[in-house]
Amino acid sequence: PLHETHVCLAEVIRKLQAGGRKEAGDGGSGGAEREDSNAPRNVLVEAFEAQGLLSLTSDLLERLPSRLILQQWDSLIASFSLYLSHSASTVRQACSSLFLKFMAKSDEGAPSLQRLVLQGLSTTCKTTDTNFREGSILPSEGISHSPTFQSE
Repeated sequence: PLHETHVCLAEVIRKLQAGGRKEAGDGGSGGAEREDSNAPRNVLVEAFEAQGLLSLTSDLLERLPSRLILQQWDSLIASFSLYLSHSASTVRQACSSLFLKFMAKSDEGAPSLQRLVLQGLSTTCKTTDTNFREGSILPSEGISHSPTFQSE
């Protein structure tokens, strides 16, 4: 079952990324667009589809050990960083909860995963996108209040 779960996670991420392709100009596929001045825009999947894919991702992450999540980390952080800037706040919240799920992992590879979450959030926070800033605050606040970071 771990292999199938891992394959399924890769497929879900592929679908999220397929919606996250770059488009030059205003042409659209109907997806939500990330607002960045005149730069090419990332076209994200619509809110209802994104929420479903992120919900499925959440379920899959619960079933996978950190070592398998780490194998897909680059594509995971790239996708989740995009969806932290989605125009729908519900999508940003769903995405934020994934970062909290990473932080709640307590298996053998969890410390490495938690370090990468913090690095990923701090690296991608250097943006002027208002939606992204709002979306990235949610996991940051949750992480700072998690038992992992509370002093005893």
